[in-house]
Amino acid sequence: MSSPQVAVYVAAFAFGAPALASIDISLQPSLPQYSVGNQVAVGVYAFADPDEVQGMLSFQMIFTWDPSRMHLNGVSTVGGQPFTAIGFIHDAYGINETNPPTDGNAMLIGLGPLGSSIVVPQQGVLLTTMLFDALAPASGTPLTILPSAGSPVGTTVVYGDTGPNVSVTGTTTGTSITIIPAPCSAVLLAAGASILGRRRRDAATR
Repeated sequence: MSSPQVAVYVAAFAFGAPALASIDISLQPSLPQYSVGNQVAVGVYAFADPDEVQGMLSFQMIFTWDPSRMHLNGVSTVGGQPFTAIGFIHDAYGINETNPPTDGNAMLIGLGPLGSSIVVPQQGVLLTTMLFDALAPASGTPLTILPSAGSPVGTTVVYGDTGPNVSVTGTTTGTSITIIPAPCSAVLLAAGASILGRRRRDAATR
């Protein structure tokens, strides 16, 4: 399927009526912190309503990040769900300016397996993992899921398997990523501070 056809396929899902049950989307980093230069892995998880099992046909998730802190590399499907296609596919809203996007705005698109759906239990399921490079230290650089963006306006939406174009979008929860200096940088900074301290003490005793 070519990129324009994918964009039309996704856009055709934009007019479904909400269902009573819902599927929540949550971003969860694999580690509490990452060093500069290391890979940042952020899981995209789906959760069904309590005491329910939901079916997902497809989804599109708009999110933002600070490109001066992290560089988006793409997705890893290891441990994820068997989507027909998932990633930063060309969209109809002008959000994904390239694949993967580099400007801090992106739409992650997942097209479900043909002839079946993704089973989403209450305890949650990993859909895919987004991969970034950590570029600069940050005490908590945000990854924020947006309800809408683009021109024409696209939306963050999850489609269920109870009928065509049925939105089962629940709550969306972003996250923040803590990035620390690379270990060698921290050692050099400590060594530099120690040398500077000694020089000041020597100067004071002269």
